[in-house]
Amino acid sequence: RLFRNAPKGRAAKYGDAQASHLFGNPKAALKRADALLEAQPNNPYFHELRGDILLRANRPAEAAQAYARAVKLDPAKSGILPIAYGQALIATGKPDELKQAVSEIKRGLGRDKENFNGYAYLSQAYNQLGQVADAELATAEGYYYSGNYQQAKIFAMRAQQKMKRGSPAWVRAQDIVNYKAPKKKN
Repeated sequence: RLFRNAPKGRAAKYGDAQASHLFGNPKAALKRADALLEAQPNNPYFHELRGDILLRANRPAEAAQAYARAVKLDPAKSGILPIAYGQALIATGKPDELKQAVSEIKRGLGRDKENFNGYAYLSQAYNQLGQVADAELATAEGYYYSGNYQQAKIFAMRAQQKMKRGSPAWVRAQDIVNYKAPKKKN
């Protein structure tokens, strides 16, 4: 309905940029996203779109810049944008970006605890930092929030074997191990 009423409106242009991006034409998609940003430079979702396009085009450093701007401008302070920013930082392949990626992803997960992909990226960053116990706990939490309690318990127990007993992370892992899923009603 939006397109029918305004076929050259901002919504139509955004949809066109998304379609170009999703159908594998990053050059056209980037051109369309940049045109949207020219019209509204402080729109965080246009910066997010630009980041999505650049990340998919294997330009992670530029994607990270776009996501950083989106995070800064986001009035809703959503969890998705910092997670995407962290993903782009990981994709740069720069070791010094990994700690910032962990920080951004954790910030995003603090706002959107059930974002399974966020835990996968967090686990990846921790793994690359050599923090295997933290990586396994992040994997356990991802499984926990996705409802796969059996896998969550397995990874939580694996994480605990590498953690100091009684530490906050160990206690969080123990919470997952001790969780009793509600019984299914027939």
